[in-house]
This record gives sequence, C-alpha cells and structure tokens, in this order.
Amino acid sequence: KCPVTDKGVASGVKEGLYTITARCGSNSSSVCIVVLKNPNSNIQPLKISDKVADFIASWEGGETILPNGKKVFYPYKDVSGFWTLGYGHAKTATASKSWSEARAISEFNDDIEKLIGEQYIITDDRPYLSEDAAKLLLYADLTSGDYVKAVNNWAIRNGVKLNQVQFDALVSFCYNIGPSLWESDTTKFYLKSAILAHRDGSKAVPDQIIDGFCRYHKSNGKPYKGLWYRRRNEAELFLTGDYNIDRDNKFKLPTDISWS
Repeated sequence: KCPVTDKGVASGVKEGLYTITARCGSNSSSVCIVVLKNPNSNIQPLKISDKVADFIASWEGGETILPNGKKVFYPYKDVSGFWTLGYGHAKTATASKSWSEARAISEFNDDIEKLIGEQYIITDDRPYLSEDAAKLLLYADLTSGDYVKAVNNWAIRNGVKLNQVQFDALVSFCYNIGPSLWESDTTKFYLKSAILAHRDGSKAVPDQIIDGFCRYHKSNGKPYKGLWYRRRNEAELFLTGDYNIDRDNKFKLPTDISWS
C-alpha cells in the first residue's frame, strides 16, 4: 500500500506502481504514481537478436505471393494512410499521405540505396522488394534507426536492467509505435513506469507489463485486433522469452471493445 496523509501527501517504502483514488460523493478520480528504486549503475547497451527481427517481420506482413510462390513486397498504404514498404518501412510525415505512388517509390529507393544497396532498388522491371531485401531493410531500420537507440538510451539514462528478451520485446514495441515515448522521461507511459519502478525488467509485475503493452492497440483512434494480439505477444516475449506468434489460440481478445 502507498500511505496518503490527511493533507494528500503520498509516500511509499517499497518500489512499485500505486493507484490513488479520491472520492467525493458519487464522484471519483484516480492517479497512478511510481515509487522508484535507486537506479542501477554501469548499464551497457544491448543489440537485438536475430529472433526478434523474424518476430517483427511476422507481425508487419505486407507481402504479396506471386503465382510461382515467391514472396515479394510492393509499396502500399497502411491503415493510417502512410506509404509503407517491406516489413514496416514507413514514411510517416503527414505530407507523405498525399504522395503519388511514383513519389513514394522515389523516396523508398533513396532509403534502399543508402541502407542496403543500389542493387535492391525498385525498377520498372522489378517493381517490388524481394523477401531477402525486405529482411535486410528491416534489420537496417532496426539497427541504424532510432528504435534500438531509443530503448538503449532510456535504459542507460535511467539505470534500468534489461535482459535480451525484454530488450527485444521493447524494440518490437518501439518499432511499431515509434521512439518518442522512450525519448522523453516526462511523457506519461504506463509500460515504461511499470519497468522503471523496479529498474529491472525481471522484477516488474506481470499484470502491469501485460496491461502496459496492451493499452496500445489503436491506430487513428480505432482499436484493431491485430495490434492487440501483437501487444499481447510482445508482453509474452518480455515475460517468458517466447518468440512464437500466437494470434488467437493462446490469448483471447477482450470482449468489452468494439473492434475495427
């Protein structure tokens, strides 16, 4: 419990997340506070594992199967209207939503040439990425972009100990949601608080970790089943090290949400 004095001052002895609710008649209001453990020292940056690149690729999708069985990736617009290629390589500036396909391909080719090589650019004769090229681009995005850096910097800055599977799960989350939640220590973010309270991913409360991941199941304000399943699988990876994908057998969708 987190004691509260008659003047409304909260204090805690044991680290963790606490919910304080104030009531006046039939009205009530709640706030979540964090009691922090002292930070760990000498936190070293981590690298993603090969397993998490395959884990993320399984969720991102976006492929087309040709008549010969070959898996390829054409540019397309995601549910938010952003041009996307391969395993989630997206152009997320608002203006990009109005680009023509030719403009999008030109922008993607600039990235492809810079990140994985000119030999993989999209041409009239090959208007897609091969599966191998898509995987190379994903790995380059993860390691050269802000995703790994954002999670590492947050952990080092705040003295948070993470093991490999916990780090992988957070990078998958970061790749899908974006790095901004990890870049600011003042942004309200329940998942981050659940880990930060103990400064150790292995000591976080499982229910809080699951809740923290699964809150982020919306795109453009609409709840999507696929996003909830991804969040729940990321939580399972964080807690148990299970990289297997399970969309609907192991985990059951909440029934109190009207899914898009």
